[in-house]
Amino acid sequence: MGRNRAATFLRPFLELPVSRPVRSKLMEKEARRELAFVEKQSAIASLPLLSKERLRYKLEDDSEADTFYVLGSGSSIEDLTEANFDHIAGQTSVGINNWGLHPFVPNIYSLESVPWVGDGGDFVRAMKLLDRSDIVSRQPEILILRPKTFAEIKQISQLPSSLQHSVSFYGRIMPATRHNENLTGDVSEFFSNIAPRFSSIVLDSGASVVRMVVLGILLGFPRIVLAGIDLNSSPYFWEANPKYLSGLTSPPPVNNQAWAQHETASSSNRPFDVITMLRALGTFFSTQRGGQMLVTSPDSALAQFFPLETWAN
Repeated sequence: MGRNRAATFLRPFLELPVSRPVRSKLMEKEARRELAFVEKQSAIASLPLLSKERLRYKLEDDSEADTFYVLGSGSSIEDLTEANFDHIAGQTSVGINNWGLHPFVPNIYSLESVPWVGDGGDFVRAMKLLDRSDIVSRQPEILILRPKTFAEIKQISQLPSSLQHSVSFYGRIMPATRHNENLTGDVSEFFSNIAPRFSSIVLDSGASVVRMVVLGILLGFPRIVLAGIDLNSSPYFWEANPKYLSGLTSPPPVNNQAWAQHETASSSNRPFDVITMLRALGTFFSTQRGGQMLVTSPDSALAQFFPLETWAN
């Protein structure tokens, strides 16, 4: 029996409630394999692995911060006011991929190479966007999802040299289940049994926002707020307002997303679509960690599941 046929045959048994420990073991096996690959790529690049302790130390100046803001590229970013960004500046934030187009400088930038998105050049472009004096002076942390090839490792030289020491690699694993009713349980298994032993690995389902939400939980923030995570047919913030492209010396990012649905909102090439995954993380976060996940825009596809940020504090 071939490997794929065996997996198909065993899948119904794997999804039984009593098989949760088996699924946990499968995730552990995947985490061990992923960690070995991340360590290999880190050694080639002479860059460290993600360390939550290092991040906490770097963020200690914001020790009063209780909120982790995940900054995406949706056009609802345009709804945030200067006062909103002043508030975010007093908390902890991570900007995803092309966030370097925005003038607000977060504590962390999250980058990855996804050749089939846009024109395939977003990884290099996103690194070049960080070559700004205000960004360099802040010395943000730069998290890169482990490069898959030596060519991708070489591309990291496109970062400003003064930021390259701030880079660390991390890996990701997927939930073992493929059934929605088992997903929250597998999320719990990850945080209880996988994350404490594989500190450079996060849970994922093929979306940067999922990985950064997991990071926020691992860092111990009681509030996680998603800004510009629209996941609908809205344009990106630089398409809604071309002022962000003024003075840009390289070509702007290319949007090849289907207007009817964001690429990550489909489960055709990932275990779970991004909305299903975020809902499971939100359930775990609230019921088992006492945390709260919120969104900043009522127009986000997530607003029907998560409350709106009130900016009350």
